[in-house]
Amino acid sequence: MKITIPPSRYDRLLTVCFAVLLAIQVLYPLIGFASIPSYYHRVTTQTVASVVYYGEVQISDELVAQMASERGLSLTQYAVYRIVLSMAAALIPLTIAALIVRRARAVFGGMSAHSIMPLDGMFQRL
Repeated sequence: MKITIPPSRYDRLLTVCFAVLLAIQVLYPLIGFASIPSYYHRVTTQTVASVVYYGEVQISDELVAQMASERGLSLTQYAVYRIVLSMAAALIPLTIAALIVRRARAVFGGMSAHSIMPLDGMFQRL
């Protein structure tokens, strides 16, 4: 005969906390995916806003054009290249985290997955 122990309040609270964190972390990449059309438009029309930190230009129209020419790509090809690269970099940690959550079904699995999720922060560059 199998004896089951009902979940405690603490277990339910942890489950709710991890569910909220997971929802937030799933929304973050979705916002990144939603920004792809505007990124593509900015690159192809050369309307990338210049970003300067500590007197050094981090990104500008000229810098984007230079990076595209260094790779032998047009601006359209470069935008697609960056989008595909960014999506791949985002989906790898998301997939690993989803597999951990699916397999682990315990507090440790949830904590492990949430520690992997921030690795998909590459959308900050788009």
